[in-house]
Amino acid sequence: MTGSLIRRSYAQVFSNLGVICKIMWLWGGILLIGMIASSWVLYRLGILPELLTTGTAKLPQSWAPAIFALFFAAVVLQFFAVTVISIQWLRLGVLDERPAGIFASFGNRGWRFIWRSILFLWLMTLVMMLVFMPLLIVLGLIGSLSSNVLGNVPMVLLGAVGLIILIAAWIWVSTLMLRHALVFPAVAADREMSFAHARAISRGRGRELFLAVLAIAVPLLVVQIIVTGLGQTALYLMAREGAYLAAVIALSVTNALGVLIGAVGYFGFLSVLAISYRQFTDKTSERAERGN
Repeated sequence: MTGSLIRRSYAQVFSNLGVICKIMWLWGGILLIGMIASSWVLYRLGILPELLTTGTAKLPQSWAPAIFALFFAAVVLQFFAVTVISIQWLRLGVLDERPAGIFASFGNRGWRFIWRSILFLWLMTLVMMLVFMPLLIVLGLIGSLSSNVLGNVPMVLLGAVGLIILIAAWIWVSTLMLRHALVFPAVAADREMSFAHARAISRGRGRELFLAVLAIAVPLLVVQIIVTGLGQTALYLMAREGAYLAAVIALSVTNALGVLIGAVGYFGFLSVLAISYRQFTDKTSERAERGN
């Protein structure tokens, strides 16, 4: 079942590359222009050489308000762009609706999507705090008291057990998050669904969701690490030779490739949600009809 979900998700992404270009070209263009412009400004101000060779650069204190304003504007723009992109892709996955324009599917639906995203982030942050904070406290106390209470138990063994517990907790939280995230295909399709309902229709299917997302994310993460490593190596060599303009171009290309790889992963993730939502809700409807 999981293998089928992975194949269908990848198929949806790669069979709709034209749709992806249609809903991404504006945001991708803004991002690319912003990356090139920021690198060029750093280059013209003489900050880029230090940044490329040492990894850090001292900026004047007077720049702080402008940098904060730009960062805040970038975060707001990114949140808005992700919302628009997500709605259009989820409507394709749930309703087979192809986007008519970049902002065609926003409106009240978009604001509901944003509000549900805020609730989702708040809920998942609360869950992570309730799960991980007590675990870290308990593991820290066990580690500090191990020599007196546990005697000759090796610290390596305690560390391995603690790591296993943390990984298990991360898997549980991630699975819970994915089950709750099924509300987003519903919102995109103008259907009502609460977090409790999303949990109910995905009961017993959380592992399938988690493994599908993991299978999509891991290969792309490996590719992204390779691309980033090659890009950083090229940047270092160019900076060492004083070819800072070439370094600006290499930095922009590396960032663009990173965004492209991340976009493929994100569309794959949304496809997992859309396909699972259709599958789970169809089966729920079938069971309800049989019950009647």
